[in-house]
Formats: sequence, structure tokens, C-alpha cells
Amino acid sequence: MKIDLHVHTSEVSACGMMSAEETVHRYAEAGYDAVVITNHFAKYNSDRFAAAGFDFFTKYQEGLLLAKEAGKRHGLKIFGGYELRFNGSDNDYLVYGMPDDIACRCDELFAMNPASFSALAKENGFLFYQAHPFRNGMRITNPACLFGIEVRNGN
Repeated sequence: MKIDLHVHTSEVSACGMMSAEETVHRYAEAGYDAVVITNHFAKYNSDRFAAAGFDFFTKYQEGLLLAKEAGKRHGLKIFGGYELRFNGSDNDYLVYGMPDDIACRCDELFAMNPASFSALAKENGFLFYQAHPFRNGMRITNPACLFGIEVRNGN
């Protein structure tokens, strides 16, 4: 099974170079079985949507829904995740399986740190990984706080 666990789309992430439809189409053509949409889940992104008059979490979920609908058309399984950034940090983290009733508390999550978020993840049974820790400007997080790290980022 071929899966990409870290995918952005242009509807939510400014660095997403393609729409959900185009992204899903290209992954299907490339022979993938599934992708996890992990758009940017951070205060800077939340503020961008708020300035345009939108609720960030609603827009985030709408972006995932567009990918899931495209996945049905192209025969590709689509899962949702998050690329989380805490306020005041340049590090990014991949989060898988976080329930919506927790994820919707965006500002509270953005104000956490790796240790407190890790405790929340363990308590609620979802996964917490450091994204692209070897990229310039990133700092490796204490491994005791993480479930793992991303070792290869295709960007």
C-alpha cells in the first residue's frame, strides 16, 4: 500500500500548490492508495481566515471534505490530519486521529507546547509526530514528547 502521510492543499494551506481536486487526481495517477491531508493548523493560518470573515476550523474541515469528495471520484482513500504549529515556535508537528471535539479548540491547542500536547494526545489516543525536523530553522523536539518523527519530506 502506497500512502503519503503529509499532504497540503491550496484551499487551506498557502504553500499548497494545487487544489484538493488536482492533488487527489495526481496522487491517484501516481498509483497511491491513500493520502492524509495535513493542512497547516496554526494561529497564522487561523488569523488569515478570521481576517477574511471565516471560522478557521470550519474552513479546515471544508478543505478536507473537498479532498474526500475528490478521493471518491478518483478511487483514492483520503484521511484527515493536521500540521500543527504552536504559538511562538517554528516547528511543525503532524497529528493523526485527533477528534473534532478537541481539534475545534484551535486557540487552546495553538497555545500549548509539545509536552502538554503530547500528554493530551496520550490521554485521548491520537498520534503526535514532529514534521520535517531536519529542515533549516527547525529544532528537534524532546523525543519523550513525541510518538515519532518524519524522516523524509518530499517537498
